[in-house]
Amino acid sequence: MTKRLTVSLPDHLAARLDQEPNVSAFVAEAIEGKMRGERVRQQLADAGIELTEAGSARTRQRLAELDAEWTPQRRKALREQRRKRVHQQFGENG
Repeated sequence: MTKRLTVSLPDHLAARLDQEPNVSAFVAEAIEGKMRGERVRQQLADAGIELTEAGSARTRQRLAELDAEWTPQRRKALREQRRKRVHQQFGENG
């Protein structure tokens, strides 16, 4: 069963939805993701682990730092190093 809803959104969010071929599926997936996050937070709280906004902010900052360190060039260079090690160990057919 489905229910038709009308919502009001800020312009930047409405513009993003304009890019989707199936807005309903996009919104449903986003809401389901939000609900999964809420369930995980509740499970963690039930286990005595409280997530704080300060901890989340620190985690986001560290992930941004790591993402900046792992540039596409660095990833490519590491893939090439790994490929060379595999070829040295197993030969060209390895």
